[in-house]
Amino acid sequence: MTSQTVLITSATGRIGKELVARLALDAAITVRACYFSENKADSLMALGADEVVKFDLSDPETWEAALEGVNAVYSASLDPMLQQHLAFSKELGKRHDQVEHVVRISCMGADTNTASYVADQHASRKGAGIPLMLQH
Repeated sequence: MTSQTVLITSATGRIGKELVARLALDAAITVRACYFSENKADSLMALGADEVVKFDLSDPETWEAALEGVNAVYSASLDPMLQQHLAFSKELGKRHDQVEHVVRISCMGADTNTASYVADQHASRKGAGIPLMLQH
């Protein structure tokens, strides 16, 4: 199997953190985790990221370093960032010879459809609390 470099945008989010941790278990995958706030970079390395990089959908200047050499992209953003994500998607389209696979998710608040929250539990990481916005 050929090694892969996977870019995970929104890596400090609920799904992003889980992807970082799980993909890091595969030695054939280089996990490049994106952060928006510099103070979150160390936590991504602690989850198993091989590399961390500053990424901001609103700042195309951050995209080049994030995308350099990646084969796959997991991209998530809040719904109000749709226009910025569309611009990022156009950039990905220019790299169709490099980027083989893209997963896009945007489902802010989807978990509010269930009323079975226990604030001390989390659906994807044992011992992690459910984010406050998902408890309402």
